[in-house]
Amino acid sequence: MFLIKLKSESATNITSERQDSTVGLKKETPRPRSCPAGQLSSTTRFINRKSFRLDELRTSFEERVEELAQTFSDTLEAKSKKRWDSGLHRFQALCKKTSSLGGDIHHPISLSRHDEDPDKPYSTQWLLVLLGNLTEAAKQNRKLAHVLEKLWRFADERRLRVRPQVFLKVLGSLQPWELCLPDLCVAIEVVREHAVKMSREDYDTWLLSRISGPWEAQTRANIS
Repeated sequence: MFLIKLKSESATNITSERQDSTVGLKKETPRPRSCPAGQLSSTTRFINRKSFRLDELRTSFEERVEELAQTFSDTLEAKSKKRWDSGLHRFQALCKKTSSLGGDIHHPISLSRHDEDPDKPYSTQWLLVLLGNLTEAAKQNRKLAHVLEKLWRFADERRLRVRPQVFLKVLGSLQPWELCLPDLCVAIEVVREHAVKMSREDYDTWLLSRISGPWEAQTRANIS
């Protein structure tokens, strides 16, 4: 009995010593250097770096888009102003030349051939007078020679008629800003009045729809 009791106490002591040593090891075991307390893991740090980099790229891209949009808008505005100034200068120059016109008709066709009935519908009397009032420099301009030759042929026919549908179809191929150029407006007005016989109200209605159409479409697109 004594030996059994001694063995039991010995086993109990050994078990208690093992538990105490295990607890001591748990308390004394230091944290590995690769993962110190309070520090993020390498994966988390990598994700944070990439997220920060993406935010920087997104901000830089948005700033560049705004810069290019502003540059493009300024360029369009400058070109539009340049076209307007050029058209205005040409119109003023044309007015000065017209006021100082006079002289002989360069083309062999004479006015007397059409003087008998200038009020005849679609008469080319107006075209003959217009061509006769051109300056010598314009008549000798090689770039205008082909166009002037065609106009003289129309004048020689004594009758020039352009249907409104054809007239508006040709004008529809032009850009809205081109229809507002001063020198082109004068030419359109002359043809509308003499060759097309289209009322001013009808033309103004068409021109308003042609100019305001793209602007309204662009406005609706910007709003949506």
